Amino acid sequence: MLAIFSSVLLANFFNKNEYGDYKYIFILGSLFDIAGLRGASQTISRAASRNEDGILQKITSLQIRWASLSLVLAIIFSIYYLLHGNYTLGLSLFFLGINRPFFLAFRNYQQYLIGKKIFKTFFLWSLLDAIFSLVLLLSSLFLTKNVIVIIGITAFGSLLTSYYFYSKTKKYFVLNENTASGFLKESFHFSFLEVINIIAGQIDKLVLYNFYGSEALAIYAIAQAFPTQAYVLMKSITATFIPKLTNRTRLEIVKSFNIRIIQALSFGGFVTLAYILLAPSVIRIFFPKYIDAIFYSQILSLDLCLAIAVGYIGAIVVSQKMIRENYLFSISGNFIRIALCLVFGFFGGVKAILFAVLFSRFTATIYQIITCKARITKST
Repeated sequence: MLAIFSSVLLANFFNKNEYGDYKYIFILGSLFDIAGLRGASQTISRAASRNEDGILQKITSLQIRWASLSLVLAIIFSIYYLLHGNYTLGLSLFFLGINRPFFLAFRNYQQYLIGKKIFKTFFLWSLLDAIFSLVLLLSSLFLTKNVIVIIGITAFGSLLTSYYFYSKTKKYFVLNENTASGFLKESFHFSFLEVINIIAGQIDKLVLYNFYGSEALAIYAIAQAFPTQAYVLMKSITATFIPKLTNRTRLEIVKSFNIRIIQALSFGGFVTLAYILLAPSVIRIFFPKYIDAIFYSQILSLDLCLAIAVGYIGAIVVSQKMIRENYLFSISGNFIRIALCLVFGFFGGVKAILFAVLFSRFTATIYQIITCKARITKST
């Protein structure tokens, strides 16, 4: 909800072109994660559930060392835009680049708390972290309309809060320095897949901005606002499955697989239907300048049908160390998404992008469900 509130503030604070430019800065900033071993964080929850507490500091230190590559990317992008006279993009990307890798590394405390099943503290600290970020955003909007200043204040503030909660986690909840010997290899596997995930996750927005302009990206971003946050929330719930699934045999997982998928799809369908009915009123109230985003938002909400099911499959793959399947699922679905967004987006605009995103998601999910069930059944 706090992320939605931020979107409401910014979308009503800026005009469409300014908001589209603002979103594009963060899209480019997220590409810096390609060099930061982001996927290594996925190993933390499972290791922590086995009382390998040393994994938190090991992974965080590893990501901080690799952050130098992210910094190089940020500097290259910044210099490029500065030389072309775009000081807003150049300086904003510089501020993002010098703090984002560290901000994300320190946020590993969240994965660790989930793995240790300390859910109350996880939700409380995550909420406080988000509230502080929102207060920073409100304060910066009150002081200025300068995008560079707004991004600088919020970026550095978020870095400080993440480090604070990371330090508290180490102090109060890390009880030993145990670490499995294979964590490094596993970290690089997950990080390679995360590179593909990052590119696929941003390709639709990159195409829209570069082919159709900032206003098209702004409308698409508003259409995504509620469905995306709902999807993230639903998938975050499934992250809590990892510790439990880690301690289950594959035979136990197979026995309950079908009913869990049916439950996940049923709940997702209910959420989707509810949003489709509410979307016109919700967008008119919170985003009055973006009435043209209503239809797009309703279409994008079809993705919510799959959120819990996708998260459940992901939890099985991570908890059972199904590295080969992780590669298959990530590469197949993401390459379809990238290819369709490039081809259809070039010729058909926003509606074509919607088709590409949804078609790739549905086909990938069907493939993952069938393949995951077959693989764990075969190994029992």
